[in-house]
Amino acid sequence: MTPKQQALFCISQSIHVIAGYPVGKSERAIIKGTAEGTLNEDLVNAWFDEIPNRNVLINLKNSNLICIDLDQHKDGQNGVKAFSAIWKENSQDKKLDTYVEKTPTGSGVHIFFKVPNIVKVDKAIDLRILGPLGCGLGTGSGAVLKVLHPKAGESIAVFGTGAVGFAALMAAKIAGCKTIIALDINEARLETAKKLGATHVINSGIASDQVLSKVREITNGEGVDYTIDTSGVQPVMKQAMAVLANGGTFVPLAVTNKNLELNTFFDLVFGNKKIVGCLIGDTIPRYHLPRLIDFYKAGNFPFDQFIKFYDFEDIVQAEADSVSGKTLKSVVVMDKSYQPPTANA
Repeated sequence: MTPKQQALFCISQSIHVIAGYPVGKSERAIIKGTAEGTLNEDLVNAWFDEIPNRNVLINLKNSNLICIDLDQHKDGQNGVKAFSAIWKENSQDKKLDTYVEKTPTGSGVHIFFKVPNIVKVDKAIDLRILGPLGCGLGTGSGAVLKVLHPKAGESIAVFGTGAVGFAALMAAKIAGCKTIIALDINEARLETAKKLGATHVINSGIASDQVLSKVREITNGEGVDYTIDTSGVQPVMKQAMAVLANGGTFVPLAVTNKNLELNTFFDLVFGNKKIVGCLIGDTIPRYHLPRLIDFYKAGNFPFDQFIKFYDFEDIVQAEADSVSGKTLKSVVVMDKSYQPPTANA
């Protein structure tokens, strides 16, 4: 395959490709601004149309890969031989089913492994409640703890108090934010937000300028350091930008087909504001989920308060209750025989 074909094959396997230099010309260096890698086919085509013999590099972390680099020396340690012996001893005759390539020198090999998505958890935890951690709750908490990194004493406003919004509120409290504002049109959810860490709540079913006034009143006229939107509604996202303080950062999290129209100077440049996108809170589950479970066990991330269980045959009702807002987070239990651990177990 040509380098371009190799790169396109990589992105088809969810492997994030980085633009490298041609072989023999700083081939281990990368083109500035491409270190995160991409899965965008048009961008990869453009890179390799420009320089056909460009070296194909990948971002291991974003691709959820581990690469083992084994050297094979004539004298001393022989990594290939040692790995082969370990594999033979522990694999129970299972074949090494992964991608293996020779190193540039030809004397060693690179062996690639997909990082397992299975996360080992404390057996004393009810497995039924842990499912939402891998999606909405991981997204909201990761947006705060992994993307924004608020310092103790800073302020944040969260627009939308569903599961994602609640996770962001709890994470903001864990991070030590002094002012945590929850905004929604549902009064019952705003009351729950208070219990989960919100220091202030605003019913946002009012005019946009009134929302801005209330936030400024709470923050002594400054606005908040960070905002998160979980609604995906254009006017709400505009509010999330408007209430930011100078130098503030907005993180939109909703899955939406709505566009956000901005004046680049007055909405961004003039206030030194930033918009940051992130997928699933920019987290790696095997690291983030155990952290959330530890927070839960310590009483700092009580997400079990807004979960409701449904039997599998009631899956249609579970979806209907989620859509209507009757249930905040529906969890469908497929195995009726599962018994959660008891407190004395």
